[in-house]
Amino acid sequence: PIRVRESMLAVGGEVATRVHPRQGALTVRSRWYPVPFVTDVTYNFGPAQQKPVFTGKLTLKQGWDKTQYTWKPGRDLTPGEWQAVIRKGGQQLGVVDFVVDPAAPLVGPPRE
Repeated sequence: PIRVRESMLAVGGEVATRVHPRQGALTVRSRWYPVPFVTDVTYNFGPAQQKPVFTGKLTLKQGWDKTQYTWKPGRDLTPGEWQAVIRKGGQQLGVVDFVVDPAAPLVGPPRE
């Protein structure tokens, strides 16, 4: 079975647990148990306990142990508790919890 060893959220290259509502890009970095080939890994971003506002897919290449997926929000994020959920098919492989907080620093260029 495929497993995510660990995942984290990064903004501007730095690990973050708090994100500004106007942040221009959010990146989830994951380490997997080495697997020969994985397709259709899905990343869902959204407020905790709610339907995701964004879903994106990533295909891992042969032999990768580290992957990252970057989402560029199209609108300001609603303050509160958020999650990035990593799935393969119907199986949840990992969850990254973070908080959208207007008091958090805005890292790098803001949302377009």
